[in-house]
Amino acid sequence: MSIEHPEKIGLGTWDRDSLGSALNDLESVGVAWYYTWSDWALYDADPAPGTVEFVGMTWDERLVTPEALERIRASGATALLGFNEPDLDRQADMSVAQALDLWAALAATGLRLGSPAASLDQTLGEGSWLGRFVAGAEARGQTVDFIAVHYYSDSGDVAEFEAWLKAVHDQYDKPVWVTEWVLADWTGARSFSAADQAAFARAATEMMDDLDFVERHAWFAACEGGDGWYLNSGLFDAAGNLTEVGRTFAQLTAPGAPPPIAGGAGDDRLTGTAGAELVLGGAGDDLLSGGGGADTLRGEAGNDTLQGGTGGDGLEGGTGNDLYVVLSAASTLIERPGEGWDRVSASLNWVLGDHVEQLTLTGGAALDGTGNALGNVLTGTGAANRLDGREGDDTLQGGAGEDWLLGGAGHDRLWGGAGADLLEGGAGDDIYAVDTPGDRTFERPGEGWDRVCASVSWTLGDHVEQLTLGGSAALDGTGNALANVLTGNGAANLLDGRGGHDTLQGAGGNDTLQGGAGEDWLLGGAGSDRLWGGAGADLLEGGAGDDIYAVDTPGDRTFERPGEGWDRVCASVSWTLGDHVEQLTLGGSAALDGTGNALANVLIGNAGASYLCGLGGRDTLSGGAGDDGLVGGAGDDRLWGGAGNDWLDGGEGADLLDGGAGSDLLIGGAGADLFIFTGGWDRIADFEDDLDTLRLDHALWGGTPPDLAGVPGLASVTGAGLMVDFGAGNGIVVEGISSVWALIDDLQIV
Repeated sequence: MSIEHPEKIGLGTWDRDSLGSALNDLESVGVAWYYTWSDWALYDADPAPGTVEFVGMTWDERLVTPEALERIRASGATALLGFNEPDLDRQADMSVAQALDLWAALAATGLRLGSPAASLDQTLGEGSWLGRFVAGAEARGQTVDFIAVHYYSDSGDVAEFEAWLKAVHDQYDKPVWVTEWVLADWTGARSFSAADQAAFARAATEMMDDLDFVERHAWFAACEGGDGWYLNSGLFDAAGNLTEVGRTFAQLTAPGAPPPIAGGAGDDRLTGTAGAELVLGGAGDDLLSGGGGADTLRGEAGNDTLQGGTGGDGLEGGTGNDLYVVLSAASTLIERPGEGWDRVSASLNWVLGDHVEQLTLTGGAALDGTGNALGNVLTGTGAANRLDGREGDDTLQGGAGEDWLLGGAGHDRLWGGAGADLLEGGAGDDIYAVDTPGDRTFERPGEGWDRVCASVSWTLGDHVEQLTLGGSAALDGTGNALANVLTGNGAANLLDGRGGHDTLQGAGGNDTLQGGAGEDWLLGGAGSDRLWGGAGADLLEGGAGDDIYAVDTPGDRTFERPGEGWDRVCASVSWTLGDHVEQLTLGGSAALDGTGNALANVLIGNAGASYLCGLGGRDTLSGGAGDDGLVGGAGDDRLWGGAGNDWLDGGEGADLLDGGAGSDLLIGGAGADLFIFTGGWDRIADFEDDLDTLRLDHALWGGTPPDLAGVPGLASVTGAGLMVDFGAGNGIVVEGISSVWALIDDLQIV
């Protein structure tokens, strides 16, 4: 061991209950004695196990009773401490005279008596509380066997501590017990880490070991989460494991404990042995390895690697980006804020301590990894892992197994990897990466805007808002009842928004976008896309390529830019083409209107009575099966009536008008128009001689070779105009022509 008098080392704690399970482990840290300074507890008769000695204390006048003093004496104690800081109003708060009046009762126990322990400012000097008490006791002939003192350092200056102890001994000329000592700044201006406390504990213990007049000293206090929580001074953590301070006392008192193993300014490789050792890396990027004992490894400066052994090691990386390799659950890690990006590699279940950012689980076992309040990176093994990010914006990555990833609070990224994984983002705007159809996501209402990035076809689960397809395969993406954002990849995707006001965006492929219910925004992107808004007033934007829009609501809108391909609208409602859309096809059997734009449009009617209007451009209008009305508008248009009794108006320009089957009305309008007659009973309302042309189908002659010279024999003048009757229910009336000879030179037979 590195000290000669381990019997001096003691421990001060509030009461026996606050020690908890640590009561049975005091020997493991070399504590030779302990006392409790509770202001109310009556002491149990049984001392701590083993060789740890119990010392009694009368905190204030309330414990100076026959019952309390007898229980202390019966416990086997050989010494009794006087009152606790009697000069302070929130402690024992006693006058010197009051303490002297009660002193005889303490002396009657027959135990060695330690003086009341005054505060630091009332210990030295004849006029101090302690100076007046000792003088009063001597005047009354009362015994004070040793002087009990408290010392709290706010600097860690051991030389200053030593000088103060010597001053106490010089004044009172009695043995000294330091019954409370630790690093503390009660003003709150400074705080101290466990490493600070451990360094002070080591140096001050070695100092007091060399002072013969210091009979005993008691470190303050016992357990993290108990007496030592606010000072980082506990010997044990809340789970009963040794802290860095606890390991320091264990190293000081261990038989044959070696001095610290210290590196230099270079990149050192330092390895402990089977004992409990302190290994210091110093400057440089060091590799520190523990042995079989409870070692303390401190990387100090540099990007260090600390490999704990099988004992309960304490690992402190210091500044730099450090790597901790842990093999034992009893190992503890210490990092401070701003000391770099630190990583743990663990082959067992592990929870990241404060100020450590990354955890990588290793080996083939199914392990649990848990983060902290930082933005952590947690990586699993090839088995089934449970990764829990807790607070912070975390990145969780599973492996080949069926993993359970919990993001917790924060904006997290969860990637299950291979295997059917369960991904639970928690609160915050989370991103899920899914690559297996068996993966599952879980979100609760109101937990942020969440996104799935999928390399397989995917349907969004409840309470997830966004889906982005990845890779180059032709994948499907399906939304839910929320207002989703669905984005395709470069292949041919099928995106289905379902409920909600969705935004669907294709990429480079020939995509199919279905908005579903809600007022949706569909963007086809590059490629020849199909866009169907579904119910609701939707905005459909095809982008580059030859796109097809399916519209079923008058409130739908299409958007195209110039030069983005030949685009078509398929409408189940009356529709007017928007800018830069070329074709309109009416669907269903209802009587619908279809209107073009300034382009050369193709307008196609449905099975009902369609009204088609070309407006500007060289349009092609096809009526379909119903009794249709077709208006070409400006431009050289082509109008095909189809089946039904149709009405065709070419408008301006040199138009082609073909009524098709049925009794049709043909109006050429301005310009040199071409009228085509193939059968039925049609009427031309504005034929202009020597300008317009009438083209007759040769089938009108019923198999007889057609001959223009025979037309006058079929013609007759009526009140409606010139009528040409081909028989078999076929004929045409040309208004404005009173002589067949005026028409004959405007006829063509094909």
